[in-house]
Parts: sequence; C-alpha cells; structure tokens
Amino acid sequence: MPRWIKILLKVTVIFFALVVVSWIAIAAYVHSHKKALLDSITAQLNEDLTGTLKIEKMEPGLIRGFPGISVTLKNIVLRDSLWNRHRHDVLNAKEAFVSVDLFSLLTGNPTIKNISIHDGQLYFFTDSQGYTNTDLFKKATPGTNTTGVKKKRINKIDLINVRLILENQMRSKYFDFNIASFKGKINYNPSGWKATAKMNTLVNRLEFNTNRGSFMKNTRVKADLDMSFDTQTHSLNIPMQDMKIGEDAFEVGGKFSLGKDQSDFALDIKTPGITLDNAQKLLLPKIIAKLR
Repeated sequence: MPRWIKILLKVTVIFFALVVVSWIAIAAYVHSHKKALLDSITAQLNEDLTGTLKIEKMEPGLIRGFPGISVTLKNIVLRDSLWNRHRHDVLNAKEAFVSVDLFSLLTGNPTIKNISIHDGQLYFFTDSQGYTNTDLFKKATPGTNTTGVKKKRINKIDLINVRLILENQMRSKYFDFNIASFKGKINYNPSGWKATAKMNTLVNRLEFNTNRGSFMKNTRVKADLDMSFDTQTHSLNIPMQDMKIGEDAFEVGGKFSLGKDQSDFALDIKTPGITLDNAQKLLLPKIIAKLR
C-alpha cells in the first residue's frame, strides 16, 4: 500500500474519532442539562407567540440527530389567549423531534433548525367575527427577534400522522386532512419564502362553502410540491405540477389569498383522462346528483 494512502487513512480515522468523541461529550452535556435545554428551547419557541406553549418533558434523541443533536419533546400543547372561548388547540401533539444547531449549543444559545411533529393535530380556527387563533403568532420583522438581532429560521418541517383542520366560520370554509406524511423544506427570501414538500394525505373534507358540501371527500392525495408565499400580498402560489388524486394523475396549480380579510383563490386542474365514476368522487353532492 502506498505511503500516502496509509497517511490518508490515519488522518481519516483520527478525524472520525475526534468527531465521535466530541459528539459523545456534547451528548453527555445534553443529558446532564436537560432542564436548562428544555427551558431554552421552550423560550425560543415562545419568542414569537402571544399564547401559551406547554411541553411536558424532553428526552435527548441522540442517535436520530447524529452527527448533530436532536431532542424529543413529549405532549406539546399550543393555545392562543382566547382558548377558553373556542376550545381549539392550535397544536396538540404526543411527540415532536427537534434538531438543534450544534454550534449554537456550544455557545449556550440553542437554535432550532428542523422540527418533526408526530401523532397530533393542528387546528387553525377563525370565528364568525373574524378572530383567528393564529393571531398568537406575533407580527415581528422577518428574520429578527424583539432585540433586533437577526435570528435563524426553522428550515425543515415534517409531519407524521397529523390531522390538519382549517375552519373559517366567517367565510363558511372547512378543510380537514389526515396527513400520513409531509416533508417540507423552506428557503426564506426578502419577499417571503419558497418551499418544496413531499406529501401523502387523506382529504376528509374540502368545503369552500360549508352549505354546499365537500369536494374530494375521503380522497387520497400524493404529490411533490413546489410553492411560494409572498408576505406583502399574503398570497400562496402553487405552479402547475403533477399530483395523484385518488387513482388518477392530474396537473394542479393555484393561487390563494390568505390575508385576514381575503378569501379569493384560483385553482387550475387538468387530467389526461378520468372515468365518470372517479370524477364523481371528487365533486360536490349536488353536481354528482345531476350527473346520475
């Protein structure tokens, strides 16, 4: 074996050993400072909230985060200040895995990079007067905290076995999804953000007008999505892209106005072919009755 290869192998082994030893040392630190770390993570998550966030306990998820560090948060509940009036938790989950930036941990100010929520429910509620429980998220200057110091953003969000409900009593809208899996990556920019997501979800109800019934009721949707959000116009844009709805292939795109007093949307759906029976499963009950 050439001498330079032996030297390279030795350097590689030494480097790997240093990484492992350092990781074990940090893991030991996390294990012995669980309460302080939990307090720090809770404070960071609460930083942009006007409601309350409760986390029952935290356990290090060391293997899951290797070579970085991750922690498991148990029994998480997020509520807005008027929860006693409407009784809908914004978030209620059995478990969440949080990936912590390794270098921020060494500086004593842990910064969350990624978060994965398992076995829970997200409920975004707007009452008939226009109050929404998402008002608990403070309107802060993008990329800064209350001290004006630029902060890092969470850039990866995963949902596993999570029910998502969006109820707007003011606009008579009700959307209900059982998300088997959602893996999203977010890149922030001055005008908002761009994201990619891989999702597998069951549409329980998709009611743009609750008096007319649901589109796509009990329909499975699978897609790899590209999307963007503009913080000035509060618009979510989804360019035309492939999506599997039920048993059929579609191209779907749309634009949705998500401002507090806005509900406009445009949706473009195309398919190369679909049977009448499958098409009926995606339509409103009144339309289905007319097709029979």
